Amino acid sequence: MAKINPDILQWLLHNTNSQNLYNAVKNFEELSRYMQQGGFKINAGTFDSAIVQQRLLNLLLQHDELLLLPFLSELSRRRPWRNACKAAKMLDGEYLLKNWRKMIESLADPRMIIMGLYMESKNEALSRLAQRLINCPSLWKNKTEAAAPDKDMTEAWSCLASEARTEKNARATNPEQLKAEQNKNAELRKQIKSYKNEIEQMQRQKLQSQENLELLRRQQEEKLREQEKQWRQECEIQVGMAKNQAEEKHQAALQRLLGYTSDEEARLQQNIKQAGSLNQRINTALQRQAEINQRYGLKRRLLQKINRLQLRQEQLRMAINEALVLDDELLELEQECKTKLQTLRDTLTGEPQPLQLDSMPFRIENMIKTVRLDKQECAATLQEIKQFLQQKFWRQILSSAEQSKLHDILEQQNKRHQHILAQNKNNAAGNTASSKEIWHLTQHFADFKRTNIYVDACNLMLRAPEWQEIMKDKGQAETRRLLVEKCKKKVHLFRQIALVFDGVEAMDCIDNIGNNFSLHFAAKKHEEQNADNYLVEMLQKKMRDPKQISWIVTDDYGLRNRLQELCDAAVPAEAFAKFLKM
Repeated sequence: MAKINPDILQWLLHNTNSQNLYNAVKNFEELSRYMQQGGFKINAGTFDSAIVQQRLLNLLLQHDELLLLPFLSELSRRRPWRNACKAAKMLDGEYLLKNWRKMIESLADPRMIIMGLYMESKNEALSRLAQRLINCPSLWKNKTEAAAPDKDMTEAWSCLASEARTEKNARATNPEQLKAEQNKNAELRKQIKSYKNEIEQMQRQKLQSQENLELLRRQQEEKLREQEKQWRQECEIQVGMAKNQAEEKHQAALQRLLGYTSDEEARLQQNIKQAGSLNQRINTALQRQAEINQRYGLKRRLLQKINRLQLRQEQLRMAINEALVLDDELLELEQECKTKLQTLRDTLTGEPQPLQLDSMPFRIENMIKTVRLDKQECAATLQEIKQFLQQKFWRQILSSAEQSKLHDILEQQNKRHQHILAQNKNNAAGNTASSKEIWHLTQHFADFKRTNIYVDACNLMLRAPEWQEIMKDKGQAETRRLLVEKCKKKVHLFRQIALVFDGVEAMDCIDNIGNNFSLHFAAKKHEEQNADNYLVEMLQKKMRDPKQISWIVTDDYGLRNRLQELCDAAVPAEAFAKFLKM
C-alpha cells in the first residue's frame, strides 16, 4: 500500500476524540510500547495535547508499514469512523465505481466517507479507488468556496457517514418553561430519594431476617448437640450396666462349672501378683548388677587389659635387647608397665574389702559428688540415687541426720547441674564451637558451610590408629594419597579444607585441588616443626572473618596453644579420622 499523506493523518487524529485515540493505542501493544519509550506516560487526557498527537503522527509516519494499518483497523471500530465504515459497507460497490464523482460532488465534506471507504474496502477495485481519492490533494484542502451540493444527497450521506446522535433538547429560553422543568426535576429527585429510602429499608429488613435465621440455626444446633450428649451419656450408662451384668453372669458360670469360690480366686490372684513381683525383683537385681559391672568392671576385661599390657611389655623388652643405642625412656616405660601389671594382678587376685557401715554415708556422699555435672544425663543419675536412698532398708541402716545430709547434697548438686547447663546454653548461643575441643563433628553440621579446616596431616597419620596401620602396611606415599582421596569426598560439606605436610624442598609449595581444597608442603627450613610454623604463618596472614569458623586438626598441644587465638576449636586426630570413615 502507498504511503498516506501526513496531512490526512493529522486530519484523522484531529477528528478523533482523545478517549478513542487512547483506547486504540492501548489495544495496539506495539504502538503503545513505542509511545511509552523513555518513560513517557499516556492516558485519555494526554491525547488532547497537540504535542502528544504530533508524537503519535511521527511514530505512524516512521513505522507506517508496521503500525499504520493495525492502527487504522483499531480506529475503524471506534466512533466516528465506525459509522463511516458501516456507511461504506452499505454502499453498492459497482455503483460507487461508476458514480464516485457524483457522490463526492453531492457532499459538502466528502472526507469522512472517503476515509471510511479506505478503512473498510475489501474489494480490490474499491481499494484502488479509495487509494486514489486519499492521494487526491484537492479533496483534502479546506475550500473557501464550495459548490452548491445536492441537498438530498448531502442529508443521505450525512445520515450514513456521521455518528447517530441523540437530539439534545435545547435549553428553554422561556422562564415559565424553565421553571416547569425545574419543578419537574425536583419532583423526580424526591421520587428517587423516596425509592432509595425504600430500598435501604428493604435491605435492612433483609439483613435483620438473615441474622434472625442464623440465630435460630445456631440455637437449633446447640439444642441438637445437648440432646446428642445426653443420649450418649445414657447409652454409656446402659452399656456399663450391661457389661457388669455380663461379668457377674460369667463369674457365676465359672464358679458353677469349675468349682471356684471367691476366696480361691482371690488367692489365685495373690499368687499371680507374688510371682510377678518376684520376677520383677530378679530383673531389678540383674539390672543393678549390670550397672555395678559397668562401673567397676569385670574379671574378663581386667584379664584382657593384663594380656595387652604384657604384650606391650614384651615389645619394650625386645626393643631394649636389640637396640645399639638405648633410649632412656624405654627403660622408664618398661618399669611403668611392670608396676602397672603388678597392680592389676593384685586387683585380680585380691579380695574386695567388705562394706563397713561407718563408711557407707561417706562413700554415698563421694558417689553423689563424683557425678559429672556437665553431662545431660546427670539429672537422671541424681534422680536414680535419690530413689535408691528412699528404699526402706536404707532407713534402717542410716540415721535421720545422715539421710537429711545426703538429701541436701543431692539438692545442691542438682542446682549446680542446672546452673552449668544454663551457662553452657548461653555460651553456645553467643559463640558456636569457640576455643574448645570437638570430638563429634556431626554435632556442628549446621556450621559446616562456614567452617575452614586446617589439618596437620603428618600428625594425623602418626597419631590416628587407623592411619598408623595404613602407613605401616602401605608406606607414607600411599597413605598420603588415601588421605587426600578421603578429604576430597568430604570437602563439599565445608567451606575449605587445607592439608599441610612437611615438605623436602627449600621453598613452600601449594597445590590447589578444586575451589575449596588445597595441599600445602612446608619448606624444610628446620629439622622439625616446619608444618607447625607454616600453619601459624598461614593463619596469621589470613584475615579473621566473624562469619567464618576455623578448626585445627592435630594432637600436638604445643601447636594448639600457638593457634589458640587464631582458631575457634581444635579437633583431635582420632575424631577427624573417624569422621573421614563415615
